[in-house]
Amino acid sequence: MKKSLLWLLILLLSISMVATFSLAGCKEEAAPAEEAAPEEEVVEEAAPEEAPKITLEVAGWGPGEAAFQPVWSQIESTYESLNPNIDIELVGIAYENLRTQLIVQSTAGNAPDIAQVDTIIDLDLASLGATAPLDDLISPEFRADILPSLLENSMYQGKIHAIPQSPVPHILWLNTVLAEEAGLDPNMEIATMEDLVRVARAIRGLGEDEEGNPIWGWSIDTSWPMIVGFQIFPIFNAFGAEWFDSEGKVTIDSPANVEALTWFVGLVDEGIVGPPGVDIRETRSTFARGLSGIQTDNTGAVGIYRDLSGLGKEFDTHWRLVKWPGMPPNPGFGVYYAHSFVVFEQSQHKEEAVKFIEWLLTDPDMYRAYFEATGGPPPTMSLLEKDSTYATPFVQTIKEQMGSWKRPAPMYPGKINEILSFVGYGVSRSVIQGVDPATALNEVAGNMRLLLGQ
Repeated sequence: MKKSLLWLLILLLSISMVATFSLAGCKEEAAPAEEAAPEEEVVEEAAPEEAPKITLEVAGWGPGEAAFQPVWSQIESTYESLNPNIDIELVGIAYENLRTQLIVQSTAGNAPDIAQVDTIIDLDLASLGATAPLDDLISPEFRADILPSLLENSMYQGKIHAIPQSPVPHILWLNTVLAEEAGLDPNMEIATMEDLVRVARAIRGLGEDEEGNPIWGWSIDTSWPMIVGFQIFPIFNAFGAEWFDSEGKVTIDSPANVEALTWFVGLVDEGIVGPPGVDIRETRSTFARGLSGIQTDNTGAVGIYRDLSGLGKEFDTHWRLVKWPGMPPNPGFGVYYAHSFVVFEQSQHKEEAVKFIEWLLTDPDMYRAYFEATGGPPPTMSLLEKDSTYATPFVQTIKEQMGSWKRPAPMYPGKINEILSFVGYGVSRSVIQGVDPATALNEVAGNMRLLLGQ
């Protein structure tokens, strides 16, 4: 009986253990399988967008002149290759339309970023509020590099409003070939106005060329009023004649001014100065064809003379520059003139515009190409005084002239076009219509006083 109970107890324990293990197994099988970790989504990063190109519009007479277009194309392509984010857009404007067109564009809100202008236009635009002051945009290194006389003449109301591209004074060009034919030493010193007249008179004595064209002693613009006023300014200076006194009052009808104009008209009447009544385009053609001994023109016209002569660079051997002489005891003074850049106030890329200008005026290779094409020397001392390219009589004479030149009517930059035009018209009336110089200058003075409220 006891054995039966023992076996029964063992059997029950065995069944209990089997059940326990079976339940455990069921629970294990019933446990949900672990979920697989979700795969991470791979997000491809978008390639960064390229910054849009900045377009700098450079407008002016240079890109429009056939003689200068090749070098401007070189400037454009070179700068774009160095600065892939910049697109230079060149816009040519005929010089006679330049001031008017830039004013119209500025008024309409579509002015270019940069304009290549000159001394007649740069501070005029500043007086109209069209151009930006550049003091805070120009790098200190570049500012220190510009020739002081150029920078001083580029200020309006104490601020820099123009960056001189090249000093190209209106100066005297002597045809050395004609001088030799007239029995003169082509390297002679021309120190006074009387020396100048002696040379011009001797060359006029050659008479005519083989085709019967007259050979003039001295050619100067006497037709295009604004240019006439500009080119004749050094003649008044030689006589010690001032157009304004120190307070800005008109004095162009003074005896000294009348004497200067009377002297000049006498040379026209004598047949030494001519052709009378023609503009600078005609006098350039006359000089390039060997039909005038002395020409009044700015020094940036080298490329134009090469083209007009048909001789290319060979024509450079036919002339030399002569600094403006005086009429003792008065020293000679030239007329301040430079090709210059302005940046318009409405430009959205003023910093980029100034960087382009600084590069052009300091890069040795690029400026050398510009100089070879135009004859305009650099305004920076780092190039002008250290690069042997500019160690020539041509450039040295320009440097000498820069030591004695003046800006006409510096106190009235916003009225300079009208002032020069009044003077030029008065000179033209005396030359072409035979109006007495005193009468002509009285009319000029009256117009100036009315213009200036005097």
